[in-house]
Amino acid sequence: MKRLVLAVAVAFALSMAGAPAAWAKTCPKLYKRATDAIAKAEKEKKIDAEKATAWKKCADDGHKLHEEGKHDESVKALKKCLKDMGEKEEV
Repeated sequence: MKRLVLAVAVAFALSMAGAPAAWAKTCPKLYKRATDAIAKAEKEKKIDAEKATAWKKCADDGHKLHEEGKHDESVKALKKCLKDMGEKEEV
């Protein structure tokens, strides 16, 4: 039984070792989706300047977290931005 528990723990630890790298690659995709959505909304005049500024700040804050290596926080922040923009969640 101890071996089974140890084997599961080791397998879990090894599987999580690649997780930060996966999150790191997700952040830029989410940031691009956010900035593209903002640009599209501005071009189509669907948002006013105040809302555009708020959305840009939200996206930039998420991108900054990515640059600081805080990938899980970055993904959460960028997904929240996209949700606030009315974008469907992907990635």
